[in-house]
Amino acid sequence: MRMAVSVPVSQLIEQLQGPNPPLVLDVRRAHVFAAAPSQIAGAERRDPDTVADWSSELDRERAVVVYCAHGQ
Repeated sequence: MRMAVSVPVSQLIEQLQGPNPPLVLDVRRAHVFAAAPSQIAGAERRDPDTVADWSSELDRERAVVVYCAHGQ
């Protein structure tokens, strides 16, 4: 398992434009997501309360970037 790290926006943009872009997951709570004026283009919305249900479906060979509203 890889260690969690912060990714600067400039680095994420570079990675998203590269040949092997990371999977970007938006794990903001439903009420925060619904009220948000925007999201990262191409991000997949996933419920953080059900991570045990969907985490096994992730491609283990692909980098994953997760973002939320509060950095928890």
